[in-house]
Amino acid sequence: MFLAVEATQISIVYLRPTLELLGKAHPRLPATFYRMLLESVASWILCYDESACEAFYEWRMESFAEAKENGERVWRNRRASRLQGAVAGEAV
Repeated sequence: MFLAVEATQISIVYLRPTLELLGKAHPRLPATFYRMLLESVASWILCYDESACEAFYEWRMESFAEAKENGERVWRNRRASRLQGAVAGEAV
């Protein structure tokens, strides 16, 4: 989890040892702890969760494909083309 405390600073919280310890007590405890921690901290500061990024990326790529199919003008640059090719399994 990444915590953006100020626009000029980013802090990283390493949770692996804590999650492993909690997992010894109960298999669902690490997931519960992580979700509760993220939700409580996110109400105060911006938190970046990689799962949210993946979902957003998939949604954007689907929107891009739909717009292209409908003949709409889509914003595209070299980097976007490479990313789209990587998602489709093409060599980049």
